[in-house]
Amino acid sequence: MTSQYAPVTLDDAYAVQDVYTRLLAGSESAFGGYKIAYTTPVMQQRLGASEPAFGRMLSRQILASPTTLRASDHPGLEVECEVALRIGHDLPPGDLTEQAVFDAVSNIMIAFELVNRRPFDGPRSLVQSIAMNVSNAGAVIGSAISEWRALDLPGSRAVLQINGTTVGEGHGRDVAGHPVRPLVWLAKALSKRGHKLTRGDIVITGSMIPPTPVTAGDLVVLSMDHLGQVELQLG
Repeated sequence: MTSQYAPVTLDDAYAVQDVYTRLLAGSESAFGGYKIAYTTPVMQQRLGASEPAFGRMLSRQILASPTTLRASDHPGLEVECEVALRIGHDLPPGDLTEQAVFDAVSNIMIAFELVNRRPFDGPRSLVQSIAMNVSNAGAVIGSAISEWRALDLPGSRAVLQINGTTVGEGHGRDVAGHPVRPLVWLAKALSKRGHKLTRGDIVITGSMIPPTPVTAGDLVVLSMDHLGQVELQLG
């Protein structure tokens, strides 16, 4: 996106993303939720961003663990280690306090985000990343936990293993201090653009462990205190 038609502003970028994802989806019912990216200061600094970004996820790309994918269908695949949230009721734009947003979450799951690292023709930027739907290629989600509010999610430890070897560790607090908190930002960002979170949406809220490349033959397992594990086999 280096021509005179390339998006320049965040509004331009989200407009491109909206058209692109609607072409992929084919209908509104084919959307399954959202991803939130750049929730940490380090990631924002890399792109010169002052806030996170969001992308759309398609229902057909939200997979239950354990699952197997063909490596040939996902060139340049990376996984990000996240917490996924399921929205229990529509969230009207009039009340977007942290309490109201947290109350809208019916259950949570441990999750992989599937990231397609497509190359950039020009300099990597937040605007171009948003227009490309923040490189989302779906998600793999674990078992739903409904009694999550009493859990120490910020203190929960996440461990990523590939073929039995630990390759990364993190904690729930690494995502904005609490892995549900980025949902508040998303609800407000959607409201500004005339959208809202609705019942059944799945939202992944940001990675606790740096993005990790995976290749054919890898067995990838993410475990987290209180939330169990999620498993991906790349064939």
